[in-house]
Amino acid sequence: MAVTLQVDRVPLAELDAARVSSAQLERVVSFGAVAASDYLDLDWARTGLLWLSEKAGEPVESAMRRALDGDAAIDSAAGMGLGLYSQVSFLEPPSVVEVASVLAGLDVEVFLAALPVDLGESRAVMGGDFGRDPRGYLAGHLQALRSFFGKGASRGLAMMVWWD
Repeated sequence: MAVTLQVDRVPLAELDAARVSSAQLERVVSFGAVAASDYLDLDWARTGLLWLSEKAGEPVESAMRRALDGDAAIDSAAGMGLGLYSQVSFLEPPSVVEVASVLAGLDVEVFLAALPVDLGESRAVMGGDFGRDPRGYLAGHLQALRSFFGKGASRGLAMMVWWD
């Protein structure tokens, strides 16, 4: 199974429980804590999205980093033995609102315009071979991330992020 970046929308109570209970954290990272529609698989888009956000500058760069890395990590002891490829990090609901606001205001075409036209250069920026349309790959994942955070913000949810 490939290692991919996962983002999960959860009620704050669910996040709080996962922060102190390894059993609850395991439910979340095993995709059993919330509805399937509250999980987002960002595949390997992180590297390309971060590179583009660095080109866009602030506040986009900080918002993208927070969306993809979280604000803080759950105590590593709670996640021991779960077979994850990273710590689980999180954003509390007010942070989700902040990130969603920046992502919603992002001009997608301008954001993606920084991606090199040359296929080889685009692959280098993205950290791998993502097919013949790196721009389409990143555009799809960016739109999914924007929508996911927007819905999470409107529902007052927290986010959890990890590599699985």
